[in-house]
Amino acid sequence: MCGPTTTPETHAMSTSIDNEDIDSLSNGDWIQDSCIRHIIYEQLNQLPSLIRPGYNIVDPSWIAAYVLYNYYHPVEPPEFLTLGNGDPVCGLVIPMNVSGHHWVCIDVNFEYNTIKVYDSFKLLGCANEIRLAMYHFSREFEDYFFDFDALIGRKDDNEDEVAPGWFPDEPCAQQSDVVSCGIYTIINVVNIMRNMSPLAVGQELSPDMIAEFRYNGTIMMRERKALGDIVFDVPEPAKPVDPAEVPLPTTPSPHEVPLPPSSPIEEVAEVDAPLGAWNGVF
Repeated sequence: MCGPTTTPETHAMSTSIDNEDIDSLSNGDWIQDSCIRHIIYEQLNQLPSLIRPGYNIVDPSWIAAYVLYNYYHPVEPPEFLTLGNGDPVCGLVIPMNVSGHHWVCIDVNFEYNTIKVYDSFKLLGCANEIRLAMYHFSREFEDYFFDFDALIGRKDDNEDEVAPGWFPDEPCAQQSDVVSCGIYTIINVVNIMRNMSPLAVGQELSPDMIAEFRYNGTIMMRERKALGDIVFDVPEPAKPVDPAEVPLPTTPSPHEVPLPPSSPIEEVAEVDAPLGAWNGVF
């Protein structure tokens, strides 16, 4: 049985907020990982009673480091694999950056032995990179699955696929531009963490909804910046013994896009439906 999870803030990594990150959110560019992290946790901390029991979030910086350093083996189980009461988690939600230019939401369910990928822009062709990362991830933490053999559909170590519990192409809402993947990912992560469905086909965000999201997120990020960037205090994942042998990560260049329109935002006190319009809970 899965116990109740702690508030998500205990599993977020400390990070500073750069003005460039805030600018990427406000001016319609590709959203940086610090914005992804802060907005997700800000949303979940506003209504902690809605958080799905037994579920945790994998910080986007952790999964990025895991992939960058060739799927290294952590010395100790990461923080996201333990609940506040010491029990193992039932599932994980991963906001993952692919190839430095695209965000997807991944739902790992240890009880049902499934890994589901919600990609709002499937035309980019990131499936193989995601498959490889999640194959290593699932093998790394196979002891946490209720039945790992059911996930991979075999008992032979010579294969390199995760199936039939591997769902790389889950139907979901598709973005109409090239820069809002981070927004779709945030909404899908929050929805799954609240035990709601990700944005479905037909729930695509309108330009006004996207502009509203960016407007509210920018206000929140600037407020956090003004408070001194103090967020949470979980340390970053350990790196390999000799990281000098691995090329350093680079920050992707923002896309050139027109400035989206902004509009006044009305506060909404409760969230009781999937966030098709993000329901203004900033």
